[in-house]
Amino acid sequence: MNQKKKILIMGLSNAGKSSILLSLNGKKNLMEFFRLKPTKRIDRDQIIKGKKKYLIWDFGGQKRYRNEYIRNLKNNDFTYLYSVDKVIFVIDVQDEGNYDEALDYLKIIVQAIDKFNPDIKLSIFLHKFDPGLKEKEEFEEEVIKDRLIEKFEQIIPENIDFEVFRTSIFTIFQKSLYY
Repeated sequence: MNQKKKILIMGLSNAGKSSILLSLNGKKNLMEFFRLKPTKRIDRDQIIKGKKKYLIWDFGGQKRYRNEYIRNLKNNDFTYLYSVDKVIFVIDVQDEGNYDEALDYLKIIVQAIDKFNPDIKLSIFLHKFDPGLKEKEEFEEEVIKDRLIEKFEQIIPENIDFEVFRTSIFTIFQKSLYY
């Protein structure tokens, strides 16, 4: 292997992190998605594409696990961030009631990245942005910009580069640059 990249997938429970990982692994059988169970602690996986090897850590999003990650990060224990090339933060765009909690979690992660290594790339996936969703008033571009994008800009310091993508497992995982 010539290149090895370590990627963390983080977010609240039921945001779709494990589904994204299945899609990245090329899984196309919908039954595999239905069999998914909540991730406990951290699942580690690897994807090999040509000469590239991706080490993917899927962080369980249940509150009890998040509290452990948050406690470590707030205590300047950056063990999770060693050798990390990218953090993918996943927000269930359809779970509007959890936006504030997701943003609070993102803020803690971003603060840790800023302290430890601001060169870690950050991608934010507005996940479950399924076909037909953007035609609904509450998911129109201006509404999403007001409810999420502008908050990302407030949370993330200028020295950290980030991108925001609309993602969906439909059409076997697709992402399109949002911002």
